[in-house]
Amino acid sequence: MINLAFIFIVLPISLAVYVVVPNKYKNTALLIINAAVYLVFFRSSIPMLVLCGAVDFFGARYIQKTRKRVFARIALIVLSLKNISGAAILGYIAAVSNYVVPVGFLVYALTALGYLTDVFYGEAEAEKNIVSYYLFATFFSKAELGPIAEINQFRESLGSKNVTLFKIGEGFELFAVGLAKKVVLADLLFKAYQTLENDMVQGVTFLGCWIMVLCFMLWVYFFYSGYTDMARGIGKMFGLEFPENFKHPYKSRSLKAFFNRFNISTSFMLRRCVYQKIKKDGTLRVPSVIAGTLVVCALWTMWFGSTANAAVWGIYIAVFIIFEELVWGKKLSKASYHFSRLYTLIVCVFSFAILGTGTLGDAGKVALGMVGVADGVISDAVKYTLTTSGAVIIIGIVAASGILGDLFRRATHKYVKIREAITSVFCAAALVVAIVFLV
Repeated sequence: MINLAFIFIVLPISLAVYVVVPNKYKNTALLIINAAVYLVFFRSSIPMLVLCGAVDFFGARYIQKTRKRVFARIALIVLSLKNISGAAILGYIAAVSNYVVPVGFLVYALTALGYLTDVFYGEAEAEKNIVSYYLFATFFSKAELGPIAEINQFRESLGSKNVTLFKIGEGFELFAVGLAKKVVLADLLFKAYQTLENDMVQGVTFLGCWIMVLCFMLWVYFFYSGYTDMARGIGKMFGLEFPENFKHPYKSRSLKAFFNRFNISTSFMLRRCVYQKIKKDGTLRVPSVIAGTLVVCALWTMWFGSTANAAVWGIYIAVFIIFEELVWGKKLSKASYHFSRLYTLIVCVFSFAILGTGTLGDAGKVALGMVGVADGVISDAVKYTLTTSGAVIIIGIVAASGILGDLFRRATHKYVKIREAITSVFCAAALVVAIVFLV
């Protein structure tokens, strides 16, 4: 969906149509726009999403209406397993073959999981309008990578139909920054990462391992946050509010805090709808924490595919979060700022060493290389990467740290108009640069 045709034709026409349509027809118009975008960009996804959406729409109404709690629980389990197993199978197919799986099903599956759980526990009313449900579950801007919407918040923004020039401007700025994150920073960092990954065939070097994993970490951040910023920006243009999804996760002081800042909507939904429910229904704290964390991390791994590396990554993350929750979490919160930051970064770096390699054997080689068990310190490929991509890596580190943003806000907190003008110019420049990269 990230191409010039979408930016200069599909999006402006869709927005113009939506703005001029009377309020009472806006939801219908938005559904038609949504369907048109899917027909152009995600045609193969339509049958599966339409079918699953209809099943979950009527299933949620059954869960709410049935007086027998056991039947409602069975319906919740069956519908949730249908969605999660479907996403896992599609992820596995994508990992082991060249088959192009339907776009958007993982986002749909996690959205439906949260929705069905909220309906079962009485935290949300089942949607009565199937048009509204399809918009909530499948809106095109968040189809690829989220964020995961929550039904009560979505209903509020859909009902307000708050389309103004100010909102369109805010949405434009978010979209421009997200587009630049993806097509400039993420794509360039991924090329540097691929160069170093291919160099592993020649041998593993100490600096090569560290820089490769660093490029992969930064790529993951800018790739996912770029897509979700674009999704939020497009949503704002149409008067829809989607939750913030990334908040400088590499500034975290614990792994648990990291996931409260990284893909926030997914973490929040899984914690609220899975982890807390398992803890609530459990009788013993320790088994409930362990079971809840393992289930949440297993669901989290689907973002990175149904592979052995992703599974081991999930177990690795779960172990540290369990120990933070049960053993050293309080001590970590009282530790010095620099120590807790260093601890979190080290744990994250080695977790991405697992994700950023093709096999578990490669992950082991990279992890050993990072602690000095390597064929050397530096290679020609590493020197080439530092020469050609060093500036991008530094820009990525600075941007991911949030330092410049913090300094800018402090310097302009008394000058709101100036800050808004500079922000608008920056976002326009980001859009121009991103378009140049797309051409």
